[in-house]
Amino acid sequence: MAEETRFVCDTDGKIIDILHTSKGSYLQPNGFRTDVLQDKPHFNKRLQEDHGTSHTHETYTQTNPVTDEIFTGVDRNNTHVPTFEEILNITEEIADKIL
Repeated sequence: MAEETRFVCDTDGKIIDILHTSKGSYLQPNGFRTDVLQDKPHFNKRLQEDHGTSHTHETYTQTNPVTDEIFTGVDRNNTHVPTFEEILNITEEIADKIL
């Protein structure tokens, strides 16, 4: 009987424990979104870096100068390789799985 794969190697060489960080997107407590083991690497155009298949999208805030209305969201191009704390948030179920 074959066992399921538990560890995989990301495109940037990191070993990922898929038992604790299953594929999907996770909302971090600070509003960032961490995408884990997506189908293709995320190339950060702003930094000209490949952040691998696991990456964290940062948030943005903009204010309408006329109405002072504040808009926030997840920035598609402003990403970074997930930090230890972000992965810990996922494994300890502090970050909510959203997809």
